[in-house]
Amino acid sequence: MGRPKGIPLTPEHKAKLMAAAKLSRLGKTMPAIYKRECVICKITMLAKAPNKKWCSSCVPTPAWIHRAGRYGISKPVWDQMLSDQDEHCALCPVSDNLVVDHNHETNVVRGLLCYGCNIALNRSEVPGWSARVSSYLGVST
Repeated sequence: MGRPKGIPLTPEHKAKLMAAAKLSRLGKTMPAIYKRECVICKITMLAKAPNKKWCSSCVPTPAWIHRAGRYGISKPVWDQMLSDQDEHCALCPVSDNLVVDHNHETNVVRGLLCYGCNIALNRSEVPGWSARVSSYLGVST
């Protein structure tokens, strides 16, 4: 049964191996169990897939895989950020459809924004965009 070398067997893991051996004698198979460390919270977990990176606390559903992989943000971190922002966008009172705002050069997460504020902020980072908006609106700078 696939187990990385150098990792000692826990009683739980040993029981799973014994159950797999029993199934094997009956001509059936049981999925392999891998001992891994969550890359976000660093807790040790047992995984059925050898490439699983996150525990179920950090990535509770498949929808969280993108946030965890791209930004390194877990569900508990998201919940804390949302609480720190009084349960709404960091720039306006909208509280649904929030997205992760990050610096596109450093990839550092800045906060949670609604879709509209995230697009507006992204545009404002384009050199000369604010001046073009002012000119378009007829506002002197």
